[in-house]
Amino acid sequence: MKKSVLRIGLFCGLFTYVSFGVFAEGQSNSNEIRLATLGAGVGNFAPVLYVENDQVMGTMPEQIRCAFAALGIVTRFISAPIGRHVWAVENDQADGYFPASPYEDDTSPEQTSIVLLESEIAIFSLKPVDVYSRPAPLVAAVRLAMGPEKFIERHQLPVVKTSSFNQAIELLIKKRADAVIANDKGFELAAKNGNYQFDWHKQPLESVKLRLFLSPGYVQKHPDIFNRLNPELEQCRTE
Repeated sequence: MKKSVLRIGLFCGLFTYVSFGVFAEGQSNSNEIRLATLGAGVGNFAPVLYVENDQVMGTMPEQIRCAFAALGIVTRFISAPIGRHVWAVENDQADGYFPASPYEDDTSPEQTSIVLLESEIAIFSLKPVDVYSRPAPLVAAVRLAMGPEKFIERHQLPVVKTSSFNQAIELLIKKRADAVIANDKGFELAAKNGNYQFDWHKQPLESVKLRLFLSPGYVQKHPDIFNRLNPELEQCRTE
């Protein structure tokens, strides 16, 4: 733990959490930023990202909260189902979201932070699976997870879509799907925290870098935000 440890006293007083359903209206104040992220129903990704006692927790939100606190900005987290975090920004219910990948539409380098977490899109199965075979295997994927969805569309794979990582894992265990295509960090943490004790066969497909995304409107109002925020994100990074 680096600089973030020294800032606990500062940013603990600058943190507010609300669920997506509660925070449906209102604009952020000049010293407040609203950030949407994945809710508890999507999966438990502790220690990186999870919800506990109605609080967004984990190394990723802590890093973000620490960095904004250094700039004197209150961080308000909005917990949302997968896909709805993007919707919240598009409909001015949030000023940004995380984790953001290159697969989401309408993102650009000017609107994204330094890399917060490096991950991979991967295939998980109970035995080796060839997604390029014909007939293609039936895969499970979390609905609106953009990286897996684009891979599935590109290769025209038959798919069962779920609302959470645990549902996708259950389909695989019950042999209702031949494989799961998912972000490997998300899958592995959800499986570990769900006590799924299996020797998964993993096939990495594509690397993916996860960042913080801020809306065009927010960046336009704060054109120097990432010049100020990125150094703080680096300083607030945990080991």
